[in-house]
Amino acid sequence: MGLYNRVGTRGARRQLFASLVVARSRFPAGSPAQGGPMPVADSALASPGPLVLVVDDDPAQRLAVSRMVRGLGYPTRSCRRGSEALQLIRSSVSPVRVLVADLGMPGMDGGELVERAVDFDRRIRAVLMTDPHDPLGTELLAGYRDLPLLPKPVRIADLHAALLALVGPAVQTSTPPSVTAPSSRARRRSSEHHES
Repeated sequence: MGLYNRVGTRGARRQLFASLVVARSRFPAGSPAQGGPMPVADSALASPGPLVLVVDDDPAQRLAVSRMVRGLGYPTRSCRRGSEALQLIRSSVSPVRVLVADLGMPGMDGGELVERAVDFDRRIRAVLMTDPHDPLGTELLAGYRDLPLLPKPVRIADLHAALLALVGPAVQTSTPPSVTAPSSRARRRSSEHHES
């Protein structure tokens, strides 16, 4: 009898629940098992170029903007709240260089997040995202006129222009195959064909 069939029984459900309770109690508060941010291996952050942190409470927007940033060649991380973002900024192996934050997040808004992040590291550059039709966003924006703004939904061309203005182009990890010099092995094979 497989796990699927056994979970339907009352005893199996109690055992599964007890196992989850014990497992969760072994992890400290703030760990991924307790709802904290997922850790990322150092190799994931080792990609060259300025690290871009996307912060938005809307999962669809956060995912879309993160994918755009990655597609433009920049290493990226994302958070759903300002407090998570500050924790990541303070503990990240690779320093965050660009903060792309939603202005209208609940709790700590994007402008406050930018202020706190820059207080921690003056090298951080920031751009705010906001819905131009959101009255709260328009009101908040009055206090952050000096920061670049991306209207939502974010367009990749606008995002790329903002990133270029803030930190320059993404660092390319390799040259395209058409530009790569042939290997010595390929040169040997080529010279063998010409000698015949």
